[in-house]
This record gives sequence, C-alpha cells and structure tokens, in this order.
Amino acid sequence: MRQIEAAQLMTAMNKYTVTYARSLVAATPEFMLVRPKKPIRGLSEHQTPLMETEAASLDREFQRSSRTMAPIISISF
Repeated sequence: MRQIEAAQLMTAMNKYTVTYARSLVAATPEFMLVRPKKPIRGLSEHQTPLMETEAASLDREFQRSSRTMAPIISISF
C-alpha cells in the first residue's frame, strides 16, 4: 500500500529521483516497511519520528488538496 502511495506522490510531484524515493522511505513509519530501516545519516533517533510525523501531515494535506483541486483542474482543460 505504501509503495502505491509513494508512486502517486512521485507522479504528482513529477519527481522521479533516487533521492526523493529515499526521502519517502525515510519518512515512512517502520510498521509500513517490509524490512527495518537503516539508520539515516544526519538524523538522530529523536529526529526520525518527527520527520515521519511531519511527512504524514504533509501527505494528508496533499491528498486533501488534490481531491479539492481535481474537479477544478479537469474543468479548466
């Protein structure tokens, strides 16, 4: 399920880089991953959960705005 969400985010952002994909994995909660995360260089154990929380919040906002904007965009074209 998370893999589909990540692919949708990459498509919506038109961003298909390895760096972006890694940032999505880094922001994914541990329970949604098949394998445990490797430690992320530059992030402390305290910062990782904060990043996951912030990413989840941004994902919810993005999904909400895409649902709101989709009818407007389809009418515009």
